[in-house]
Amino acid sequence: MQRQRFEHKYLLPEEQAVRVADFLDGYLERDPNGGRRKDGAYGVHSIYLDSDNLDTYWWTVNGIKNRFKLRMRFYDNRADGPVYFEIKRRVDRVIFKKRAAARRAMAPLLLAGQLPEPDWLLSDDPRQMAALADFVGLAQRIEAAPKVHVGYWRQAWVSLKTSGVRATLDRRVGAMPQPAPRFSTRMKGACF
Repeated sequence: MQRQRFEHKYLLPEEQAVRVADFLDGYLERDPNGGRRKDGAYGVHSIYLDSDNLDTYWWTVNGIKNRFKLRMRFYDNRADGPVYFEIKRRVDRVIFKKRAAARRAMAPLLLAGQLPEPDWLLSDDPRQMAALADFVGLAQRIEAAPKVHVGYWRQAWVSLKTSGVRATLDRRVGAMPQPAPRFSTRMKGACF
C-alpha cells in the first residue's frame, strides 16, 4: 500500500530515449501491466488537486523537502473503470506513495469531503480505506480541488529478480486545466 522509493527524473531528447529503451530491454522485463501496443506503452491520466493558492505546486517549486501532492489517476474512459486516489509524500529524499482504487462515480462525494463507504472501494483491504480517508483528510486540510489534467504515454520496465527496480519513459506529455473530476482521456489542445 505504501511504498518507499527513491526517484530520479531526467529530461531526454527522443533519440536518447530510444537508446535508453533499447538498453532497458537488455536488463529489465517489460512491466506485465503494460499496454498492448508493440512498444508496451499505455496511457496514464492524472487529475492533480491543489489549493486555490497552489500550495502543493509552490512546495515543489521551492524545493520543500517534506511535502505531498494529491492526484486522481485513471487509465481509460470506462464509466465503471477505477480511479486511483493517490498521495505522494516526499520526506527529505525519500518518496512514499499511498493509493486506493475507488469507484469512479464516488469521486465527487470524496472531493466534497465525505468519508468513504466500504462499497466505494474496489478492494476490502483495510489499508485502501485508510489511504482513501487520508486522501480526503489532506484534501480538506488544504481545501484542494481539481486543477490540472496531465496525460502521457508510458513505457515501463521492472526487475523480476529483485524488488524495487522500476524504470519508466514518459512521452507525448500534455496538460490542460481541469477544474472538475471529469475522467476522460481526451485532452483538448494537448498532444496526447
